Amino acid sequence: MKLTQHFSNALTQGRPRAGLLLLCLAVVSIGALLLEGTQESVVTLVVKSPMAGLDKLLHAGAHFWVASLICWGLALLRPGRAAIWATVTLVLDGAAGIATEYAQKWFGASHGRQFDLQDVGANLAGTLIALALFLTLALQVQASQRQRPKTG
Repeated sequence: MKLTQHFSNALTQGRPRAGLLLLCLAVVSIGALLLEGTQESVVTLVVKSPMAGLDKLLHAGAHFWVASLICWGLALLRPGRAAIWATVTLVLDGAAGIATEYAQKWFGASHGRQFDLQDVGANLAGTLIALALFLTLALQVQASQRQRPKTG
């Protein structure tokens, strides 16, 4: 079976175990982000000079990862609801991104961490990129399923 057919079947028929696994990975990832927010900044550990651009890229990448896990996990758990899962993902990952910033403010202040609206924007950018890719692929699969002639 071709990979595209396998992917299409997974999105139309569902794969509950795989969906649950992805959702569990999302929860662990969010926990790791919250914990990381209470520690010294990864950017200052890796590179000792201030690199705001690298920090924003890391924020976007982390939330691209989390949003991808959430929306694909939900889609595999309960297929055929791409727009709903994208909305749920936007709310959940948006809340996680804001919670991470508050964790930095409340628990990471001793390490020089603080709440930053630009970080929230970078988090949201990563989420939106993940959702754009998800919706593009999921809607293509749905369209191809509608065009496929019914057999039997």
